[in-house]
Amino acid sequence: MRQVSAVLLSVLFVGLGVSFLVSGADVPPGFGDGGAFVCGLGAPAIALGGAFIALADGASGSYWNPAGTGHVKGYHVGGMYVPGVMSNVADLDDAFQSVSLSATPVQTGSLSGLGIGITWANYTLSGTLDERGGVLSDSDSRFLLSLSWVFGIRDWSLATGSNVKYYKRVTRAGEMAASADGFGFDVGVLLHGSVADNPISFGLVSLDTFETTLKWHGTPGEPLIYLPWVIKGGVAISFFDAVFKVSSDLEYSISHLHDNTPMRTGFDFFHLGIEIALVPQFVLRTGIILSLGGRTSLSAGVGLKPWENITVDYAYVHGGGGGGLSTDKHVFSAEFSIP
Repeated sequence: MRQVSAVLLSVLFVGLGVSFLVSGADVPPGFGDGGAFVCGLGAPAIALGGAFIALADGASGSYWNPAGTGHVKGYHVGGMYVPGVMSNVADLDDAFQSVSLSATPVQTGSLSGLGIGITWANYTLSGTLDERGGVLSDSDSRFLLSLSWVFGIRDWSLATGSNVKYYKRVTRAGEMAASADGFGFDVGVLLHGSVADNPISFGLVSLDTFETTLKWHGTPGEPLIYLPWVIKGGVAISFFDAVFKVSSDLEYSISHLHDNTPMRTGFDFFHLGIEIALVPQFVLRTGIILSLGGRTSLSAGVGLKPWENITVDYAYVHGGGGGGLSTDKHVFSAEFSIP
């Protein structure tokens, strides 16, 4: 049995790692570099280097893969706070926060496979621009409505899900003000089962499918912004009665579908995370993000469960090498569940 587990672990590392290394492309401008939302939601996922597509559990799981909402049992409410996400400029303060609700409201009968979720995530930047007192205020928000359905396939379960997303950004600099908004959608699948008595899951998600278009208002020309279409595939496997868990994702992006720039496609990031839970009340996590641009982002974190239905998580991200964060950051999150 241990030999089989070792083989599965080797396939996980080598298969996804080789796929990442043999594909070459430059990261598109504005994607994966300097975006507050790139780090994702939830300290557990961030501590695992964002290798969360095949896990997607908890209240914020739908942000990573909407299919995960159907696997949440009962009601889960969670939130996250990240102080000083990107700003290193004096007199400017910024923070990233989110609130998520995921639930399976009906757990018996024909609707037992239904999962729903609501998420609000927001990045704010504010402060004084110059000695004359000019004030800058920038608020970037995303609202998600998630739906998922779980099907049983013999000893396996297959979940499908979708997010409808609304983007809203409001910027004020002195007496000038502008805003941008737009809609996008995600679709995902999540397959749960076991191989050689080891729980394993596979996830696939399409984020901002066919690109998401945001239109600015109150600015000259009212320009359009296109958010890249990102496709992620991942796998997660547990060993030794879930004491040891490994997850990994491969990220592929498609951009410039709607402008005059030549279309760009390619694999951008490889995410790898490891979780160790020697006791249910205390979890250790670590992760790494590798990019084709030569940048590396490292992360680590802990999870505590002081009471049965409450979890508190922390993640530390070394972002100097990339991964969407410009400096090292501390991520705090908590979640409350009602079975």
